[in-house]
Amino acid sequence: MECEICGKHEARYVVMIEGAKLNACPVCAKGAKIISEIKNNEYKTKKGGKQYETEKNKTQIEKEVSEDYANIIMQGLKNMTLSVDVLAEKLNIKYSYLNHIVHGKIMPDIKLASRLEKELNIKLIEDVVIETGGKQKKSDDRLTLGDIIEVD
Repeated sequence: MECEICGKHEARYVVMIEGAKLNACPVCAKGAKIISEIKNNEYKTKKGGKQYETEKNKTQIEKEVSEDYANIIMQGLKNMTLSVDVLAEKLNIKYSYLNHIVHGKIMPDIKLASRLEKELNIKLIEDVVIETGGKQKKSDDRLTLGDIIEVD
């Protein structure tokens, strides 16, 4: 999968940049908020020095935070009989930040969601399987954000 920012063929993360979800390589993902990691199960074969992609095993597994995360966290807090400020102290994060997450104003990233899962014994992270059918042609003439943006 290509990085939608620079055009490299090594996109491994789904990142949030100014409200847009983009596939990004590790270099471009450094300055952005990582939403999920892409596990790419496609394999490639080499023939005559060129690289071709096969049609088999073209699936992507992405980890995403459940859309109903606020209700799940509230239920976890009720089941564990914890308050938001005590949980914030246990997770070593600000109370106001966790309060916004609990009330559904801010979506937690994957790392914080996994910490919340462990602390509250809940399930927040879901695996989403995306299958792509057919051969994908390797073309370098696709337009990326790097082609549009001028950097001084």
